[in-house]
Amino acid sequence: MKRVFIAKLRSWLLLAACSLLLSTQLHAQNITMNFKGTVQQAIELLQKNYNYSVVIKTNGVDLKKQVEIKASNKSVSEVVNQIFASQDVSCSVDGRNILVKSKEAEKDGDAQKVRLITVRGTVTDASGMPIPGATVYNRQTQRGAVCDARGQYTLQVPANSQLTVSFLGYDDLSVAVNNKTLVNVSLTEKASDIDEIVVIGYGTQKKSDVTGAVAQINMEKMADKQSISLADYLRGSVAGLNIQRSASTSGQTSFEIRGQTSLGTTTSPLLVVDGMIFNGELNDINPNDIASVSVMKDASSAAVYGANAANGVIIITTKEGTGDKPTIRFDAKTSLSILTRKPASYDVDGYLQVRADKLIGEGAINQTKPGYYTNPYKLQGVDLATWMGYSNAGTYADPTEVWLDRLALRPNEKANYYNYQSTDWVDDVFRTGVIQDYNVSVSGKSKSLTYYWSAGFLDNKGVVRNDDYQNVRTRVNLSNKITDFLEVGIRANLSSAKNDGQPADWAVAYNNSPLGDKYNEDGTYTWYPNGDNMAKNPFEKTQWDVYKRTTSVLGTVYAKISLPWGFAFESSFNNRWKFQDDNSYKPSWTLDGSAGEGIASRRNTRQYDWSIENILRWNMTFNDIHRFDVTLLQSAAKWKQHQTTAGASKFTTSELLGWHALDMAEIQTSASEDQVDTKASYMARLNYTLMDRYMLSFTIRRDGYSAFGQQNPWADFPAVAAAWRISEEDFMKSVNWISNLKLRFSYGKNGNSNIGRYTALAGLANDFYLTEDKQNVVTLYPTSMGNRQLMWEETLAMNFGLDWGLFKNRLNVTAEVYKMKTTNMLMDRGLPTLTGYSKVKANLGQVNNKGLEITINSVNLNTKNLRWTSDLTFSLNRNEIKHLYGDLVPVTDNDGNIVNWKESDDPTNGWYIGHAIDEIYGYKITGVWQNDEAAEAMALGFSPGDYKTYLKEGNTSYSTDDYLWQGYTKPRYRIALNNSFTLFDNLTVSFMLRSELGHKKANNEICVGGYADRVSQMKYPYWTPENQSNYWGKLGAKRTGTLYRNASFLRIENVSIAYSLPKRWINKIALQNAKVFFNLDNAYSFDDWLYWDVETKAPTPMTFTFGINFTL
Repeated sequence: MKRVFIAKLRSWLLLAACSLLLSTQLHAQNITMNFKGTVQQAIELLQKNYNYSVVIKTNGVDLKKQVEIKASNKSVSEVVNQIFASQDVSCSVDGRNILVKSKEAEKDGDAQKVRLITVRGTVTDASGMPIPGATVYNRQTQRGAVCDARGQYTLQVPANSQLTVSFLGYDDLSVAVNNKTLVNVSLTEKASDIDEIVVIGYGTQKKSDVTGAVAQINMEKMADKQSISLADYLRGSVAGLNIQRSASTSGQTSFEIRGQTSLGTTTSPLLVVDGMIFNGELNDINPNDIASVSVMKDASSAAVYGANAANGVIIITTKEGTGDKPTIRFDAKTSLSILTRKPASYDVDGYLQVRADKLIGEGAINQTKPGYYTNPYKLQGVDLATWMGYSNAGTYADPTEVWLDRLALRPNEKANYYNYQSTDWVDDVFRTGVIQDYNVSVSGKSKSLTYYWSAGFLDNKGVVRNDDYQNVRTRVNLSNKITDFLEVGIRANLSSAKNDGQPADWAVAYNNSPLGDKYNEDGTYTWYPNGDNMAKNPFEKTQWDVYKRTTSVLGTVYAKISLPWGFAFESSFNNRWKFQDDNSYKPSWTLDGSAGEGIASRRNTRQYDWSIENILRWNMTFNDIHRFDVTLLQSAAKWKQHQTTAGASKFTTSELLGWHALDMAEIQTSASEDQVDTKASYMARLNYTLMDRYMLSFTIRRDGYSAFGQQNPWADFPAVAAAWRISEEDFMKSVNWISNLKLRFSYGKNGNSNIGRYTALAGLANDFYLTEDKQNVVTLYPTSMGNRQLMWEETLAMNFGLDWGLFKNRLNVTAEVYKMKTTNMLMDRGLPTLTGYSKVKANLGQVNNKGLEITINSVNLNTKNLRWTSDLTFSLNRNEIKHLYGDLVPVTDNDGNIVNWKESDDPTNGWYIGHAIDEIYGYKITGVWQNDEAAEAMALGFSPGDYKTYLKEGNTSYSTDDYLWQGYTKPRYRIALNNSFTLFDNLTVSFMLRSELGHKKANNEICVGGYADRVSQMKYPYWTPENQSNYWGKLGAKRTGTLYRNASFLRIENVSIAYSLPKRWINKIALQNAKVFFNLDNAYSFDDWLYWDVETKAPTPMTFTFGINFTL
């Protein structure tokens, strides 16, 4: 702790010393500049190195004119006059603002003689949203205005002049005033902007300068969608980013970038929020607070994060205030979630027929007794007397009771049948889900202060009864420019999630008889509705008292100092707290609680982690062609967790307080676990650009982690990248149809440290025993072997990229080809039993990955009243296990002679050298045995209606010799297509199609029926002698091997319709913008999957959302 404190103190003392030094230097108001280059470069130098704002209000300035400045401790006015010497302009300096305008504008010339009128208006985008910061300029008077936070401007211009409106990322537009005092303007977004600013690790770059594989998503374009988490927005938007749809009410799901690269550790990408590595949950961040998301996929772009970046990096940038006036925004969304894909269950008649078919299939009766299990009032081919005689029933016996007894119904089932009482368990366990999502934000910017505050409330009542989730989130982003050289700020985020209650168990609902009892006489739920112990009540667990609360607080304070000669220093201190309570009480009248006469548990988890980062940057341009961008980083981090678990049972006195009062129980237990780790890092990066055509990037990062062996706590992760903007070459100037063409290459090494914090150490556990004199003796014994040599898992990656813009960037293509090699994988190495251990964590094996990613963005149509854009993403990934444990096994010929040696596979985990991680190897089910194959089936121990498995020719019984390669469990191809149509600047319609192809999934769940004579099940067209099928087996069909089904699908991911209300309506009630929208999520899936959702294998609803948002 002492070292950590000294490190923090040293960093902040350095920050204070730099501030004092700069204060002395910059308040002098004199500068030194020795420079030779263009006027444009000189202006940039003033802006970057000395924090002056330069505004040019004339088009008569030659920005490419060569100038030479030699100024030593001169005033800013003198330096500015040297820059614009020999140009017909006048310059004035007001504080940190420099104004350049034509000399004619200062005279009472023609501009003053013409009649001027005051013009007002609003500048918006195609959807009607205001564009703060847009520039409105009149060339005749050489006057301009900048739009405020509402997109509004006011300007005095000649009555018959032209206004030129412009903003970064939009096409410039000239409009005629025509003596009008109200001129509203709608700008059209550019098809592509190569000067777009892209967020990268520890900084930003122009898109044209990026050398790595980085994709950025503007979240404003996603505002009309309903999402539980950020994953819902990103799914299908980035090639190579794989996000599975979630069936959870919290929206939690898994992320994967460029496939699985490891066998022994998790492959989730690193999360970075506002520049700081984020160890929390994605749901802690409100999607409405996010401005953009960058996905860093290759080794070069991710190398700045070194040890954590082998699985890629996702950088989240939250919103900041804009405009000079406060902007208030409110969003409200209400959704209905409906299960449109739900396997059917059996009603009473169907359930009784299933029981009969199961008993018939088992040969429970002699075939000479036709209609034995048939309803006595629906007999065919046999009279009632004969039918009753099968059971030697008396003359006065009730035929219905005889029939129900033959079907072996339990007494309560028979009673409910007579009373016409039945339960649709599946219909009862599900409901129409309701989602409410409300968000409000206030943002703005003054001369020195930028602020953003938001609050959001999410309430998701899922489609499964008692499955509820709530989250209250709020965020504050503040930054204040204290002086011309010092900026300080804070970013804070609070998330409070509630997930109380135990959801109904939808899986067991299918097993319950429609004639079963839902309630006991006292109103509590029954344990076993069927009258035996074969099927549990799906609602029984909803009686538990479950309390799950998670509160997360994220806070960052930072300071930025602008230094002379292109240097800048930034120091930030990041803190995260997580408080989690997971408490429950299972009453004695419930099934699980009965064994302990009431069982209570409390688990309290407290996490705290901090990190400090010091960054020194240098940015300088020489001779207008050499641009250098250097970043140096030093960081330290610490994570710790305290977890306490307490349990109690046998609440014989009172159960009223449950988990609130564990001391009321006779038996009490407790346990605790504390964990801690530390990290330290150093990083250096150089980005060099020559003539805006040739780019080079060099990165080196050194990481240390306390979880690794004492001999290898540190590792180095270098990377290099290069790019060539071919379109900027002179020989390409005549090729007008190519707007942008850039080749990229990167190569580097990243690491993976996702292992247990004490895996490298030997483990110990304690126990106790009683001596002969009844004394407790506490003992310690080893549980795991340590490994002092355990080191980082490493991934070497190479990436080739192509950026291609055509027809003035109306069509943009990005292609990535990559290859990766992961070595020193963190895997469990089996040990001989004589060591006393079964395994030890070691660095073993190798997995290779390669793939292709293509992204196509196009503006298909762009007219005054219709704009149609399309975005297509395509990706494929192939992996191969090259090495495992290094153990050799002999290769023999037909005579048993050893002819070679090869490395052994791992059949237990399904890993085979030379094959993909997810490749299926085993028995292959090829169909169903039919009646005419009875003899062949019997020879193998099967009968008609059982599943047929491939048997190698000549074999008479199943063995591993019959194994076949059958395909893959992960998609071979992933495709997404998004189309957006904007009509009349007010109406926007969009939809996304997403497809995953070429894979299979195990589908054993539905083909059951082994106990169909005692429980119900999902409804499916099972095989019978009269209804034979080669797809479905009979009730209780036996099989050898796993039943895999085609899991490819094409899904209508979402459909959205948004309408922006006309300005003439909303301006009357002081609104800047107002929009109503409708969204349909998970609209439909085209597939061959005959079960729940093909992605989740669980209840996954279609969601209808209606929303409004408006801005004040």
